[in-house]
Amino acid sequence: MPDELRTFVAIDIGAPLRAWLEPALAALKAAYPKVRWVKPENIHLTLCFLGATRPDQVPAILALLEAAARAEKPLALAAGEPGSFGRRDAPRVFWLALQPGEALDRVIRLQAELERGLAGLGFPKEDRPWTPHLTFGRNPRHERAAGWEKVFTERPGMISAGPPTIDVDGMILFSSTLTPAGPVYRPLGKGLFQS
Repeated sequence: MPDELRTFVAIDIGAPLRAWLEPALAALKAAYPKVRWVKPENIHLTLCFLGATRPDQVPAILALLEAAARAEKPLALAAGEPGSFGRRDAPRVFWLALQPGEALDRVIRLQAELERGLAGLGFPKEDRPWTPHLTFGRNPRHERAAGWEKVFTERPGMISAGPPTIDVDGMILFSSTLTPAGPVYRPLGKGLFQS
C-alpha cells in the first residue's frame, strides 16, 4: 500500500441513473470534445473530500462511517435539473442537481455530521458550504460550451423517462488514483444504513 492515499467519502448513484446519463454524456462528448466529461462509472455524490490520507487513518474513518450509518435508514434521492459553476457559456463544472425534500435534508445532516467527525480525526473542514450535486464534466480551460443543457432538455428519451431515483443504502470511503486516462476509484469500505 502507498505511503499516502487520496480519499473521499461518497454515495454511489447506482446503475439506473448511470444508464440514464450515458447517452447524454456521449452526446456532450461529441459536441464538446475539449471538455473533460466524467465516465458514468465515476459519477458519485461526494459527501467529504479528505485528500491526503495515511493508510493507518483508514480504520478510524471507516469506524466513523459505520457509526454514522447505524443511525440512518435507506433513502431515495431524486435527481434534478442540470446546472453549472462558472460562466454559463463556458462552465468550469457541469453537474446534475438533487431535488429538495426530506431525503436530501437527511443527506445534508449526515454530511454535516461526517464533516464534524472527520475534523475530529484531523481532516480540515471545507472553506465553503457543501452543495449537493453530481459532477459529470470539468472544463479547466474554459472551453465554450454554450447550449450544453439542451442535451437534457431537448432529447426525447431524457425528458420522457426522466432521471431514475438514487437508492441509497450507505456511504463509501474511496481512494482515488490519478492516471492519464482519468481517476481510478477503489472502495476501501462502506458504512451501511440500517434497514
